[in-house]
Amino acid sequence: QHFTVHILTKEQESWIEKFSGDSTIEDGKINGVDYLVKDNELILHGTIGHFTCKIDKNKSISAGDHTIHVGEVVHVHLEDESASPICTKEKKVQYKPSLVEA
Repeated sequence: QHFTVHILTKEQESWIEKFSGDSTIEDGKINGVDYLVKDNELILHGTIGHFTCKIDKNKSISAGDHTIHVGEVVHVHLEDESASPICTKEKKVQYKPSLVEA
């Protein structure tokens, strides 16, 4: 199993709320956002980029009604390296990218 993390722009800040709960797919969109499936990855249209992680079940943590998954990054794609990602304290979201090439 795997999961994909998307790197959002400031203009996509509202997506944080859209994806903070259950997701629905309607009319070819997930939570109202265009997407495509490529190599078993669900990729949101228009993001700065994304990285896909393979779940390490030995490190997953049960936390009440949630499970916290730890993953190994297996794929990275940057669409726009010059764009600035969201990094905002107002939404209690901080993201400071640090991509290391293997």
